[in-house]
Amino acid sequence: MSQNAWSYPPHAGYRDDLDLTGYAVVATDGDVGRVEHAGATDGEHALVVSTGPRLLGKPMLLPLMVPAALVSRIDVDQQRVFVDRPAQQIDDSPPYDTYTEETPAYRDEVARHYGLIT
Repeated sequence: MSQNAWSYPPHAGYRDDLDLTGYAVVATDGDVGRVEHAGATDGEHALVVSTGPRLLGKPMLLPLMVPAALVSRIDVDQQRVFVDRPAQQIDDSPPYDTYTEETPAYRDEVARHYGLIT
């Protein structure tokens, strides 16, 4: 697994004290959804993004994982996270599942989907 896939680029503006939960996620071609959770597992950072409509405060679709390496910029004032991929590629990402999220196989599948590893 490539550690770089799960690290924020230095120019993105990420800080450890920054809570990205609730921030809008913006792809190269428009809005994608909202950050449900931003965190790290064993030092590997990722965003869990809810892309669909909400019903009674819960997402109706399974959220998706976006590796931190795809974050091109964080706008704290506007509460927006910009990612370096088109919306369709994010929508086509393997669904996030709290039971598989911790496995190296799932993270490798996500990184491969985005072309971060071969």
